[in-house]
Amino acid sequence: MSSPADPQAPLRPGLELYHRALRATVRGFSLVSCAALMVSVIVTAADVILRKFGHSLTGAYDNVKIAATMPVAGALPYTTAIKGHVAIE
Repeated sequence: MSSPADPQAPLRPGLELYHRALRATVRGFSLVSCAALMVSVIVTAADVILRKFGHSLTGAYDNVKIAATMPVAGALPYTTAIKGHVAIE
């Protein structure tokens, strides 16, 4: 029986390129998730503040609903990459 591969051993060049591309993609999804979360917070805060002055943002509710799905979709690859766990109750 052979011993498991050393995690510190250098990877083949093609596999190393794949791992770097995968890490960059996961980081990109994470950044998009953060940006979408900030957009939903800013739109919600602006809508609440503007309603105090008798105005509102048209379509704020719909934009926040759309922006709220993006952090979930972008966080799943990161959670999988770090072997995390998502529990929904």
